[in-house]
Amino acid sequence: MMTRLIRLLRDYEIPGLAWAIALLILGRGIIWQIYMWLRGLLATPVRPSLLWTVCILYCSFWVWLFLLLMGNGRRYPGMVKDALLGGSLFAVAGVLHDTDVFSVLSSKGFGAAAWITFLGGCGLVIRNFVSMSRIGKKTDEPSAEDESLPAA
Repeated sequence: MMTRLIRLLRDYEIPGLAWAIALLILGRGIIWQIYMWLRGLLATPVRPSLLWTVCILYCSFWVWLFLLLMGNGRRYPGMVKDALLGGSLFAVAGVLHDTDVFSVLSSKGFGAAAWITFLGGCGLVIRNFVSMSRIGKKTDEPSAEDESLPAA
């Protein structure tokens, strides 16, 4: 299924950044509602580790898909790690966005903690993607040795 999606993206020749932004715009409400439903479904005091694991994996999937779309279907080394780190930050930002947690944090002077965490996650994911895509472009270019070889 992923190869079909990648082939479709490359056939239309629309830049990956446009696809990634379209994913964010169209899926923002749906992705957030599913995240809140998952948290409500799994929120039991007995197994908080299950709640965190599922929420982090859910957010990591969307970060991974965003990175894949930004890269026009190309993967880079460390992409899964970046997705897990970004997904973890977004899961924490989602919990900090909860009204009860937000009111407690606001009373302590940390009302902007959710936004700081969210923007930090965005910065981490985008910075790593940009640095990895630069490395990928350097390796995709033909070297001087390749150009000096006669064509067969």
